[in-house]
Amino acid sequence: MTISLFRLTYRKAKVDSRSRVGQNYQPMIVVAAVIKKDGRVLLAERSGKDPVSGWEFPGGKVEKGETPERALAREIQEELKVAIRVGPLLETVNLPGQPETKLMAFEAELLTDSISLTSHGRYAWARPEELWQFRLLPADRELVERLQARNYFC
Repeated sequence: MTISLFRLTYRKAKVDSRSRVGQNYQPMIVVAAVIKKDGRVLLAERSGKDPVSGWEFPGGKVEKGETPERALAREIQEELKVAIRVGPLLETVNLPGQPETKLMAFEAELLTDSISLTSHGRYAWARPEELWQFRLLPADRELVERLQARNYFC
């Protein structure tokens, strides 16, 4: 009987998750800035307070009504206290384990050099060949693989 209830609950959950699509459901979009300077790439390490730790290209979530480009400029201003010029879209990857969440990575240029962290523990400027020495988050690892395959960092 318990198994039967479990199956019913599971089926109901599947139906409920599908029904979200019919109600103007939008997948979550996360944006990241690939900032290059003097042959190096900017990475930021999530702080110890964050449940997911590791190094990433800085960025954040797109809020309702925002374009990805505007969200990226806002997130970088909030997290690094610097202004950026958002360039072209470089790649889009799925977040592992979250198929409805997309990470859109844009080329970006710092307009000021005085980084002041608000939500990361530290940052680093890494040469392209050093990127694998950092414990990158899974989506950022995939992003680096794709960009290196295109010789983007050269």
